[in-house]
Amino acid sequence: DPARRRRWAREVARTVFLERADVDLSKAHGVAVWCLASGENAAVDYHLDYCELHRHETNEIVVPLYASTVQLADLVDDGADARTRIEGGAFLVNSGGLAHYERYGYKGRLGGDAFSGPGWHRVPYARNRAIVHDGEWPHAAEKIRALPPGVKRVILGLNVFCDRVAEVNARAPEHSDAFNKTVKLYQATARAKKHGGGLTVEALTKNKPLARLFVGLARAREAASDDVDSTDAFEAGARVKARWRTGVRRWPATVKRVRNDGTLDLHYDD
Repeated sequence: DPARRRRWAREVARTVFLERADVDLSKAHGVAVWCLASGENAAVDYHLDYCELHRHETNEIVVPLYASTVQLADLVDDGADARTRIEGGAFLVNSGGLAHYERYGYKGRLGGDAFSGPGWHRVPYARNRAIVHDGEWPHAAEKIRALPPGVKRVILGLNVFCDRVAEVNARAPEHSDAFNKTVKLYQATARAKKHGGGLTVEALTKNKPLARLFVGLARAREAASDDVDSTDAFEAGARVKARWRTGVRRWPATVKRVRNDGTLDLHYDD
């Protein structure tokens, strides 16, 4: 039931963030919430949270104001009872922030051992434990070495975002079906451009799943468009909202020039 899930997500966000005195939510617009269930041998590599779909559409990385991991399963790190014991799977976070991430990069791909050196904090898994940290802090999760039979480690992830990414999070919430489909399409488009100069009708004909994603995005763009079919109604100095490159989101801008062919020169607020 989507309505029930939203109510539950709001209650979790309220408990985790609004009841804390040390969290400044003056710039917060909303909270993205998702769930992750993992079995043995699963791990989460070194990374930084950010609004991924926004990055694909604008090439801008926006990190959350705050991030949280809530541990839900009835498990205890190295507990005495085998029925509730989890080995490994602890949450790891580095307080070095963006400077640390700039050095090592996504999944440590810039080289070196991202897990060496100072700034690391290990938080063992325990039911109903909520971890809150600055959105700029890179983090990971240890490999799960052992779990009770038939049990998974379950966590809720929460990101508090500013209004800069409000529209894209509402349109395609992190890890939702709409989010996954759209990101896959952007990734496929990037690969096609890298290897063959872009998507073609022939390529889409041969790749039915990609074709369906492409059609879905086209329909989303059409639904998001407004009723203005011509630029004749605009003049220099007019305030508008317009897409940037191939993105779906509209950004505030000022018309600087109306060209003879009907196109506009825009100056975006950002």
